[in-house]
Amino acid sequence: MVHVYELDGVRLAQEGHAYLREVFGFPDYYGDNADALYDCLSSLSEETLVFLGHADEAPARLVQVMQDAVDANPRFTLIEEA
Repeated sequence: MVHVYELDGVRLAQEGHAYLREVFGFPDYYGDNADALYDCLSSLSEETLVFLGHADEAPARLVQVMQDAVDANPRFTLIEEA
């Protein structure tokens, strides 16, 4: 089974980690920072596909963290859309 998520880059820019916690269902102890995001995404054990719409509007740092997680976890795929 593949888990599929859709992220909106505009909303990501506005709401940041709170939005990520909501979409991914991260636990309450999620650290609301780039390191916590990387840890969660790079350790996913199930196939996960994320579509990032309006990627050009998303914070570059968060997009980079997601790209780094892709490099670290073959089960995580990120597709960036304009």
